[in-house]
Amino acid sequence: MELKKLIMQRPMWLMPSSTPDPILLSVETVISRNLEKFPFPVKASLQQKNEIFSIVESAVQHRSILGEHPLSINLNDVNDLTKTVLFERDFVPIEMINGGVGSRGVILNDYSMALRINGENHIRLSHYSDGSDLQKSWEMVDTSDTLLGKELTFAFDPSVGFLLNRPDLCGTGLEITYTLQLSGLVYTETLDQVLSGAAQLGMSGAGKFRQGTDSWGGMFTLTGGNYLGTSEKEIREKSETAVREIISKEMEARDILFREASMEMEDKIWRAFGVLKHCRMLSVPQLLNLTSLIRLGLERGYVMDGLTIDMVNSITAAALQGNVALLLETVPTESAELDIQRATVVRTILEA
Repeated sequence: MELKKLIMQRPMWLMPSSTPDPILLSVETVISRNLEKFPFPVKASLQQKNEIFSIVESAVQHRSILGEHPLSINLNDVNDLTKTVLFERDFVPIEMINGGVGSRGVILNDYSMALRINGENHIRLSHYSDGSDLQKSWEMVDTSDTLLGKELTFAFDPSVGFLLNRPDLCGTGLEITYTLQLSGLVYTETLDQVLSGAAQLGMSGAGKFRQGTDSWGGMFTLTGGNYLGTSEKEIREKSETAVREIISKEMEARDILFREASMEMEDKIWRAFGVLKHCRMLSVPQLLNLTSLIRLGLERGYVMDGLTIDMVNSITAAALQGNVALLLETVPTESAELDIQRATVVRTILEA
């Protein structure tokens, strides 16, 4: 896989789906592991991190776990543009980009799988999907984990399971993270209540791009799994049940919005469309907030110059920070330059 190909691909949460869902945008199935005889990344020395990176990289290549020609990226060796693209596509978190010393990064294949090295744990193996076949996602990470286990010795205790950076997370090492658009719950001011209920079911929720319940575009992630004493099957079943309940609550909130505040919502949606068509400066938060409103309108049957949800997702992807910076061939020191270019990109697409 080439870096240019990675940059030109949409993030999974903006990809076309085999079963289009206006709320569930993507699912990441994750297995985390640590290597025996090495301290956790937060305690590892620079030399130890370099050694861990090399050991894991060699194991991945020897077993062809991520295909014949995976792309290995050490964050120490890439520029800010590449780091931005990796963050926008969920391959590395901002904490991993900004913090720590020593080798850390990610190995990628054709986009559906990624193996993160020296993040919170030594290994974080992920499969990205649209959520239509979670069993397949689980089988892919499980198979890759088994192959890795033939090359590496994982930290394991028979009484608690796989050892992770936090004692309360020890166990199977499995987590499932769902990306959802919960604009209805945001506008009806019922999001906190719903996320509190999800927490009681073992799910942790947070804004996709910001902490807490404040998120651009109503985008949120819900993560469940890896509880001590819980099997992989139980984790998958509990997580899916909780997310389906949240999706149901979001649909109820949208029905209430368009029934009790239909004119206000219609005004918001058409204003969003007008701004995108005529703006001369556009920040990433504005982009996500406006395109999310248009998605709501299209989902409710509004006809907007032939737009579809997939077209709106394509526009969003084209105008994200990494893609716009690629057009400028650098990350400018002044954010206004990016905002001007982003507005031009969006207008050009809508006028085509």
